[in-house]
Amino acid sequence: MVQRHNQDGQPQRGRDRFPRNSDHGFREAKDLIKDRLDLATFIGEQIPLTRAGQNFQALCPFHSEKTPSFVIFNDSKHYRCFGCGQSGDIISFVMEREQVDFMEALRQLADRAGVELPQSTPQ
Repeated sequence: MVQRHNQDGQPQRGRDRFPRNSDHGFREAKDLIKDRLDLATFIGEQIPLTRAGQNFQALCPFHSEKTPSFVIFNDSKHYRCFGCGQSGDIISFVMEREQVDFMEALRQLADRAGVELPQSTPQ
C-alpha cells in the first residue's frame, strides 16, 4: 500500500488520504482516448505516411520541407519533428493542427473515440 504524505511530510489519514482532484476524470478520459485512437492511423488520415521500421515518417505538417523529418513513434504514442522540434501526443497534434485549445481538442477526440468527458472543466 502506498503511503501518501501532506505538504508537511506527515502521513495523510482517513478519507483525506487520496485527495480529491477535480481533473482526475479528465486524466482518465485523456488516457482512454490515447488508448482507443491509434496515432499513426489518425495522422495518416491527414498526411501521407511511410513506414520506417516500426515507426512512420512524413513531411512535417507544421513547416515546409523536402525531406521527411516528422516521425511517429507508435509504440510510445508520440510524434516528433527533427526539423522544427514540434513534438507531442495525439491531443497536442490536434491542438497545433486545428489551432484549438486543449479542451476543444479533447472534445473532438473524445467524440471520435466514443469517450464521455466529465462535466466540469479541469483546473
